[in-house]
Amino acid sequence: DGTYAIVGAPLGGVGTAYIYSVSGTTFTQQAAIAGGSNSGSYQSGDLFGNAVAISGDGTVAVMGAPGYDISINTLNTGDAYVFERSGITWTQRARLGTTRLSTDQDPRDEFGHAVDIDEDGTFVVVSALYDDSTNSGGDPAPGAIYACGPYSGSSYNDFKLTASDGFD
Repeated sequence: DGTYAIVGAPLGGVGTAYIYSVSGTTFTQQAAIAGGSNSGSYQSGDLFGNAVAISGDGTVAVMGAPGYDISINTLNTGDAYVFERSGITWTQRARLGTTRLSTDQDPRDEFGHAVDIDEDGTFVVVSALYDDSTNSGGDPAPGAIYACGPYSGSSYNDFKLTASDGFD
């Protein structure tokens, strides 16, 4: 409804997403959600807030962290986090990168490079910029889009979308 805005600040530590309420031409900071302030092992370079989106009704927000490392040997796998507002309190609703199949979490996927959300937060879209699961070893990696939803009250289902030829 245009009464909320979100701004990502991915640099400087693990990153932060700032949520503002908007009234006319006045923006008032409502929340600062920092990577590491919720579940998950965050570290510098995760780029939490690299991509951000807020639902049209201002009740659900999604933040990408494409630099998140799933392990010391699996760098820049990426992740995305969904937060829900109750009053002025924001709590984590879902962590989307961990719902992908473990066989689909590859180094340098950069899941969370771009994000978007629908009007009421039921559906979320997340890109994995360098996902290469359909690539037969060539460069560049073709990437993928994950359509996540509908939200069931405890989790999102996800559906992976890729180019049929693995490159375009």
